[in-house]
Amino acid sequence: MTFKKGISSLKNALEKGKGSISVISEAASGSSIMISEAVRDISRPLIWICPDKKQFLERTRELQNILPGRVYPFPSYEHLVFLPLIPSPENSASRITALYNLNERRDPILVIQASSLLERVIPAAELSANAELIMAEEEIERDQVARWLVEAGYEYLNRVERVGEFSVRGEILDIFPPGHELPLRILFFDDLVEEIRSFDPVTQRTVSFLKEAILLPAREIVYSDKRVAAAVRHVIEQAKTLDLSASDVNSIIQNLEARRDTENSLSIMPFIYGELDDLLSYAPGDTILVIEDALQCQRNMEAFSERALEAHFQQLENQRLLAEPEAYYASPSSISGRLESLSRVFLAPGRILASRQQSGFSPAAFDVEIETGITRNESLPVAQATFRKGTEFFSSFASRLSRWTDQGKRVFILYQEKDARKRLEGLLEHYEIVFQSLDLQEEAGALPGFDRLADLQAPGVYLLSGFLAEGFTDLESQVVFVPDHELFTFKHFDTRRRKSRKRKVSPVSISDIREGDLVVHRDHGVARYMGLTTMSANDIPGEFINLEYRGGDRLYLPVDRLGLLQRYVGVEGREPRLDKLGAGTWSARKQKVKRAIREIAHELVDLYAARKVRKGIALSEPDDMYRQFEAAFPYRETDDQL
Repeated sequence: MTFKKGISSLKNALEKGKGSISVISEAASGSSIMISEAVRDISRPLIWICPDKKQFLERTRELQNILPGRVYPFPSYEHLVFLPLIPSPENSASRITALYNLNERRDPILVIQASSLLERVIPAAELSANAELIMAEEEIERDQVARWLVEAGYEYLNRVERVGEFSVRGEILDIFPPGHELPLRILFFDDLVEEIRSFDPVTQRTVSFLKEAILLPAREIVYSDKRVAAAVRHVIEQAKTLDLSASDVNSIIQNLEARRDTENSLSIMPFIYGELDDLLSYAPGDTILVIEDALQCQRNMEAFSERALEAHFQQLENQRLLAEPEAYYASPSSISGRLESLSRVFLAPGRILASRQQSGFSPAAFDVEIETGITRNESLPVAQATFRKGTEFFSSFASRLSRWTDQGKRVFILYQEKDARKRLEGLLEHYEIVFQSLDLQEEAGALPGFDRLADLQAPGVYLLSGFLAEGFTDLESQVVFVPDHELFTFKHFDTRRRKSRKRKVSPVSISDIREGDLVVHRDHGVARYMGLTTMSANDIPGEFINLEYRGGDRLYLPVDRLGLLQRYVGVEGREPRLDKLGAGTWSARKQKVKRAIREIAHELVDLYAARKVRKGIALSEPDDMYRQFEAAFPYRETDDQL
């Protein structure tokens, strides 16, 4: 079967509602193109299930390149949800965006890891109820919007830069909601929305004007008054069964009533909503499932479930307030059984044998079997080359290009950046290989449809902007895809020299520091972290970071000001002297460093000025060997290196 016929067969099978379809392809990237082409005009949701994180990242980028605007990654949490850790705002935003589009759109494509099928998520009804539509020239109570933002997990800051942040300055509301590539600026006149703009968070300049915008919660927990009251009751009931101390329970309740996002927030989700949904609860009955390496997906899902159960038991041993394990994760067997009611496309490099033990990951029989005729490219010589002086490591690939074109093949070399295209053009010209740079994209960076590429009748080499995780050949259509990252991944000849490791100062995370560790406060200097303390400020209970300074002085820093702290990085084996609060030694030390930096800057300016006026030595133009080395350089240059 030809590749184009395979696309047609798959599309017909999906339109007829076939339950289980097998697609045989040596290269998963070929399957990505085939399935994308088959569903391009089908208005049905699709969930692409990957066995692990590596495939999840590759397939996400690949599908977003083929079908831009329809593909939403649904990343797993970086940790088990009941562990005392706070997920990144970007992770939470991606999950919320994917869930909302699966719930509201007719044709979204979600990419997930198999383990994500087990995760409990915000109920679909709650997410729909908390999606706020704001329209220009509409009246809306500003204070009510600000209250909702706090309940929906947004962080109030003076300047909005990351997703999940908002700020209020007079008549201007800045907000960076999930589902938007840029933050929004909403201009009010009293309670009338005058304008909605997207803006660049770096320059703060307007990028575009919008007529309306949907504001989604920044996380999966929305602290409405009703939900907080219910959560408090459930926490008290569960605490009685676990025999927890009153102080621990009071701390949890205070955080709930203060709508404070803490490392325990995700573990409280079952108490807030009562009963959670899972990803399949969002999926309508006509959803298409694409299962990549079904056996490995099932194994990884079962292994994840076992780890979660063991970790849950350990957390209960540590006196953590938790719901039952099934409140956080569904069982693999229950998920597998529910998959059987949906259309499933199974991807594998070879023929999949039907299973006697029928399940969502192993059907008893296939309704349709499609062999794509796709083969992986032979390992490219450039990719395995080691660079030695005098070696023309691109010449072997140039020879293969000539052989492919002599055989009547159309070779598409995919590049990801304009600089990569220029380097490729220079190398192809050097080897006198005739090529053509294509500009067939309907959207910037999007890979054009396979039909448009296959219709190019003339054999030859074509440069095309796009990304595929791996190259492949369609023997019937005589089409070869070669992504540039397979061309220019090579090993350096001399690996004996040890690379110096730069010491990096990273922001503090409560989960990563222990009592007694040294930290640096931006305004007060070196201190010792002494743990978290619950205190009341203006009769409002809150959690504070306890910092000890020289002489026993204490500074209690609210946890929402954690960004003022950094790890202490100094000479190993030498204990630094703590700063003293109010003594001015830290300010003096900072001023001394600033003066030293200014002196170095002046010296550098003088040095470059002297270089400018001195007569230099003119070097010859870079030769072909240099051009090949430059094209194969596996790292992205910074602006100051170019």
